[in-house]
Amino acid sequence: MLLSVCNQLLSIGKLRKEMVLFGTAEREGALAYIAGGLAGVPIGLGLLQALPSRTFAGGLGLFLIVYGALVLLEPDSLRTRLSGWKPAVAVGAAGGIIGGFSAFPGSMPVVYLGLRGLSKTETRGITQPYILALQLISLSILALTHSAIFNVQFWLLWAAALPAVLLGSSTGVALYRRMSEVNFRRAALILLIVSGISLLGKALI
Repeated sequence: MLLSVCNQLLSIGKLRKEMVLFGTAEREGALAYIAGGLAGVPIGLGLLQALPSRTFAGGLGLFLIVYGALVLLEPDSLRTRLSGWKPAVAVGAAGGIIGGFSAFPGSMPVVYLGLRGLSKTETRGITQPYILALQLISLSILALTHSAIFNVQFWLLWAAALPAVLLGSSTGVALYRRMSEVNFRRAALILLIVSGISLLGKALI
């Protein structure tokens, strides 16, 4: 989660003009998604502490693999016109629950916005602040309830991994700026599949 926060801060710093918190007549904002996520995160963290995380991670991983493959193979077969603040809050809450136990809250908004066919700018403008807000909330709750997690080993691992994360984030932003809408959607789906394989692999090992 902390690595993700660092990643989001770097990305938002470079793409801050595309971030939208409050919606307008032309653009949907991230606030409704964040509001839903606020309710979902405590549930996800509770599940993380009470139930086997491998079961949830494996299920999420399988879902992302199947969804990504289906949309890549049949891009027009899965579409939804469902929009508005109510589904946005529901999707945000689902992402919050998932983020609480897997540190991957952006999966549900990415899937939902992809089903609606939003542009890469609109998708990024919603998911980026949403992920950052939920990761900060999750870290705050963990710091208050399980402070022992943040020991010396934690900070050493964070420091060791941070350079690779920042390099990857900078590379990702550069690629994002050069991508067409079609290639952006393909890249997002491929990354969802890769993330799903990673989650499924962790659940099975």
